[in-house]
Amino acid sequence: MRDYYQTTMVSQFYTPDNNGDTKYVSTSPSGYYEYNLTTPWRLQGNLAFIIGNIGLISADYEMVDYSKASFDSYDYSFNPENTAIENSYAIAHNIKVGTEWRYNIFSFRAGGKYSTSPYQNDINDGSRFGFSGGIGFKQQWFFMDIAYAYANMKDDYYFYNVNGISSNPVANSTRNHSILMTIGAKM
Repeated sequence: MRDYYQTTMVSQFYTPDNNGDTKYVSTSPSGYYEYNLTTPWRLQGNLAFIIGNIGLISADYEMVDYSKASFDSYDYSFNPENTAIENSYAIAHNIKVGTEWRYNIFSFRAGGKYSTSPYQNDINDGSRFGFSGGIGFKQQWFFMDIAYAYANMKDDYYFYNVNGISSNPVANSTRNHSILMTIGAKM
């Protein structure tokens, strides 16, 4: 990973200084830092059943150990940051199931997903849940699909601890409803 950075500060005053200037701009020298990010390992498994020409049932499982993510660099150990990652994150499990069934020129689809929280010790929730369903129509040269998808995520938002003053977290629940439509033609 490479980070490039530079800071610019602009100050504007109503009253001019002795030289008649009201605006000042100062830019820092450019900075550059190179480091390594090791992302967590993942274990994945998939299972599917095809039922003739009319149906499909599938399931996916994924395990991700977020506590194993880490940083390192040639000139800094990142020990405090890596310890914070190890103490804050845990193994998360992601499960997805889905099915599709065909009848004549129509296809019917449904699926669901669930992800456990990647945080340990109830630091945050972070779990996710969702489902979707849809119908498709396919002719020899034309196709159309319409689907509904719902997603829900729970997490806690922590304000900064300033001067020893802290507050309880705000419990957020984010819900997303989507209607998706695809229309196409084959030439």
